[in-house]
Amino acid sequence: MSWVGLAYAFKWVWAPLVDRLPLPVVNRLWGLRRSWLMAAQVLIVLGLVGMALQDPRSGLEPFGVVCAGRGLWVGHARHCAGCFSH
Repeated sequence: MSWVGLAYAFKWVWAPLVDRLPLPVVNRLWGLRRSWLMAAQVLIVLGLVGMALQDPRSGLEPFGVVCAGRGLWVGHARHCAGCFSH
């Protein structure tokens, strides 16, 4: 399960891409950073729901994949939120 934290550790790889790629629909409503922040928060909630629905006793692989995905979006949300403080 230690590989779950790798998604957060490598946010520097995908953060520059996200800083330049607009989301198609919501970018016009909220702007680049807010649209990515809202998308990340929705995906974090979905990841938490997915973690709640998984039974780690039946197998750690699906649970680990959901945890890694949630870690990726938590790292992304922290990146977006940090951009507002500068």
